[in-house]
Formats: sequence, structure tokens, C-alpha cells
Amino acid sequence: MLTGRFNGITKNELNNIIKKAGGKLSETVSSQTDFVIAGGGMGGFSNKNKKAVDLNVLILTQEGFRDFIRDKIND
Repeated sequence: MLTGRFNGITKNELNNIIKKAGGKLSETVSSQTDFVIAGGGMGGFSNKNKKAVDLNVLILTQEGFRDFIRDKIND
């Protein structure tokens, strides 16, 4: 799940990275969501982020996702 705007990368490019790492992107947050990648420019906390918090879904920043995916690729 992607929300907000991202610096230096498009949502399509992020989607491709997620797919290459074996993940699947969804359009909604649910109890089946592993994490939300929250970009900037959302004018505060988005509804998607609020739902993620309510469901105890991990929220990653763009930088946090970069570290997460780097660790997955290096495993």
C-alpha cells in the first residue's frame, strides 16, 4: 500500500521494486496488509495511515522502506 508523494521515484517504480521482492501492492488497507509506505505531501495523517494504525499495520517512510527492501535483497 502506497500513500502520498515520493521523492525521486514514482509509485509505479516502487510497485515494480515490491513485485521484484515478491510482494504485492494493494489499493486498500486491511488486516491482510503487511505495511504501508507513507510518502510526503499528505497534509497530515491520511485516512489510509489512520486505518493502518487502527489495524496495527506497520507504516514505513520512504527511507524506512529503502532500508527494509535493502535488507530483504541482501538476505
